Amino acid sequence: MDKGTNVGRAGSQQKKVVSIFLLIDALGWTYMKERSFMDKEAVVRMPVKSILGFSSAAIPTILSGKMPQEHGFWSLFLRSEEGSPFKWSRSANSLLRFVPGRLARKVVEEVSRKYHGYTGYFETYKIPLKELPNYDISERRSIYAPGGLETAPSIFDLWEEANLPYESYCYKNGSDMELFKMGTAKLKEAKCRALFLYLSEIDAFLHKHCKDADAFSRKLAEYEGKVRDLLAVANEEYDEVRWFVFSDHGMTPTVETHDLMAEVAGLKLDEGKDYKAFYDSTMARFWFMNEESRSVITKALEKFRFGRWLTSADNSELGLCFKDNRYGDEVFIMNPGCIIEPCYMGDIAPQGMHGFHPDDKYADASFFTNIADEYNPKLITDFFEVMKKETLGL
Repeated sequence: MDKGTNVGRAGSQQKKVVSIFLLIDALGWTYMKERSFMDKEAVVRMPVKSILGFSSAAIPTILSGKMPQEHGFWSLFLRSEEGSPFKWSRSANSLLRFVPGRLARKVVEEVSRKYHGYTGYFETYKIPLKELPNYDISERRSIYAPGGLETAPSIFDLWEEANLPYESYCYKNGSDMELFKMGTAKLKEAKCRALFLYLSEIDAFLHKHCKDADAFSRKLAEYEGKVRDLLAVANEEYDEVRWFVFSDHGMTPTVETHDLMAEVAGLKLDEGKDYKAFYDSTMARFWFMNEESRSVITKALEKFRFGRWLTSADNSELGLCFKDNRYGDEVFIMNPGCIIEPCYMGDIAPQGMHGFHPDDKYADASFFTNIADEYNPKLITDFFEVMKKETLGL
């Protein structure tokens, strides 16, 4: 990705300029608005509205500037029996049942990933092994490289086409602390026009500790120190350093849990013949094989106050009008703070979760920069425009 000599902003050869983009997963505005973070350097600090979905939807939205219905990514898993990388495991069930649970899952994951050449995020969590052949993974390729989105150009595609010297690092390259080191080393070469780091570990930390304010403040201070170290090196090597820290979504504290799987299982319908269901942590997605199952499940869940069905108006507003039903015929979304437990993501609800309606007060992403009066992002789609204008002048 390092393709030549460094150029200035929008192609200028007059001075060495670098734009640094740090995407910190789950660095929500609710946690940041009253905390100190880059206070001496950041002239802009603000909330930015996220979208409905997990990082599997939000990050493609950031990288492409398009909503899920346009770039095609929403949930990590989508219904696709023909395209499922796991369909081979159906014929191997008789053998896999003699393999210990965790090992069997690991075997299925590794064989499926390597045989089909998937380079994107690949994790089956607690999805029942017998259900995996019904689903495909949306992120077939790494989205942090050109061609990763497949259905829409990303910022990396634009940089590649423009022959822009850049570097991109994500969790596949190492831990967050290792990525800071890699970014620092790349800046010392003074050849990058753009540096992009996707830092994922704040998300995992907040899932476990979002209710521990002191613990998060300590973690944030650690990251702030690493950001400052990175910028110090950049300032030594470049005439102008323009930096941006932003996130994909926030983190909502868990307040209650509900066994939605048991409720649906008790309806005396046949899953597989009457319907299929995928239970994420904050939403349940249903495919109906007949109108009776649609009616029974819809009416049964309507009575619950801890969630509601998404309407067609919701889908239009939230950019979820997909051309097919790969992500479900109907979606039941939980209220903020209410978690489906157990679910296909895990047996026990974490301390915090995201993936609720973007109107949730904890859902907002964050935006920090040392550039004044140029950028005013309102929705996370705008981060794409920031990166595009900043590096390509478009």
